[in-house]
Amino acid sequence: MKRETLLKNVLLSALLLLIAAISIFVLAQRTSSNETFASTLASLDEKTKNVLQLSASSALISTGISALPGDTASPIAGKLADFTGYFLLILTVLYTEKNLLAILGLAVFRFIIPIACALCIVSLFSGSAVLRRAAAKIAIFGLAVFIAIPLSLKVSDMVYENHRDIVETALAESDEMSAESAQISNESGSNGVLSLLKKTGQTISSVLDKGANIINRFVESIAVFIVTSCIIPILVLAFVLWLIKLLFGVKITLPKGRKKPEREPAEE
Repeated sequence: MKRETLLKNVLLSALLLLIAAISIFVLAQRTSSNETFASTLASLDEKTKNVLQLSASSALISTGISALPGDTASPIAGKLADFTGYFLLILTVLYTEKNLLAILGLAVFRFIIPIACALCIVSLFSGSAVLRRAAAKIAIFGLAVFIAIPLSLKVSDMVYENHRDIVETALAESDEMSAESAQISNESGSNGVLSLLKKTGQTISSVLDKGANIINRFVESIAVFIVTSCIIPILVLAFVLWLIKLLFGVKITLPKGRKKPEREPAEE
């Protein structure tokens, strides 16, 4: 290796080490701080609180409706109880997004970028083009994910704000229905329930109508949460990865299993 080339590689290696040090000791701490994504984390906390409230209301309303005399309330009560699974799924996604946002900067700038810098340094002295391409792909992938996750959550917040009134209406009506359902649940026997309904000026039919309306509100709210918390982040992440591939020609694919060797035809 020529002296000029060696000196150039040493200077580039020093620069890469400086980038790795800044990534580990400066960027990793700042990007993993809650203050960096304070507004996004606050939005996730608000969505989590709303989903928990809707889930609790769904269970309480289902219990109250199931206490109504006769079997006409069973389908509505069963449908309300089924919503618990959907709310659990949404909660899982929200908690996952919150944890990803918290550890994303730490993972990218403390591990992925330094690894890419180390591979690049090794490629400088070994002359391996494979290591150089691997380092570029790792660095681009890490930065793409770091940009895509917060960006997808920001887009989700914008869409959620446009449909906030749907969730707020569902929360208000479910709170009112939950209070009525709690009173019904506290009554013992059909006579007690009918007496309570008579005092409040309601009938079994009117309560069931309210229950059917609450189902519609829950369906609309679940649709909003699934679109904003599940579908949009996946679409934004896929778009960013596609854009990276288009601009830099980097293929980001999952590893495929080894193909089984084809059997040779048996000789006759």
